[in-house]
Amino acid sequence: MASTTLRFDGRVAIVTGAGRGLGEAYASALAARGAAVVVNDLGCDVYGEGSDPEVAEAVAESLRRSGGTAIAHTEDVSESEGATGLVEAALREWGRLDIVVANAAIRRARTLADVSMLDAMTHIKTDLIGTMLVTQAAWPHFVEAGYGRLVVSSSSAIFGSDRAVPYALAKGAVTVLGRSYGVHAEGIEGDIKANVVAPYALTRMLRGVFDHDPEALDLRRRFGGAERAAETVVVLSHELCPVNANI
Repeated sequence: MASTTLRFDGRVAIVTGAGRGLGEAYASALAARGAAVVVNDLGCDVYGEGSDPEVAEAVAESLRRSGGTAIAHTEDVSESEGATGLVEAALREWGRLDIVVANAAIRRARTLADVSMLDAMTHIKTDLIGTMLVTQAAWPHFVEAGYGRLVVSSSSAIFGSDRAVPYALAKGAVTVLGRSYGVHAEGIEGDIKANVVAPYALTRMLRGVFDHDPEALDLRRRFGGAERAAETVVVLSHELCPVNANI
């Protein structure tokens, strides 16, 4: 299935963490293929600190300038009100919700020797709880419509990381959550599918970490950046998606 031939005209998508990196690539790919997109991003730094509403607004504006349909949402989805508000924003603007790409995450580079409880809990709140709250808010609308596509953005770090232990822990939990939605979808009448994507891409989160790592740079040359990962997300988000509960 070639991602370049897939269209999303009439579909509405939410992408969390869409202000930069992988999330921005996912939102751009969906909007370029006709989806109306809610660009969610708190605008925090890679450590999960601070906020800047202009980050999401800038991406949404860029998508509109390119001929797409998009609005920005800048609330924190790791809080119940923010997650619920995100889903309500899509429904209020376009009256439906077809796709959720749960991508929001942070990254604190900590080894096993220096990871703190605060590092671990901050990752769990942002990566796992944020994903859980958004999907819980969206799922009943999928069930009611008898249609939905959920893509949970995990990471190649699920195979283990010596440089970002709290990130890997949270992404492992996120992977289980996404797979669990897929298993649950099998028992629901209709066309609902949930899958997990575990990309490798040298984005803002890894700036300064792998700059002089020959292996990482070789992977970048072979597999590309965020735009290449977005091709997989496009397939998993489409009505012709051939798989469910996959990674």
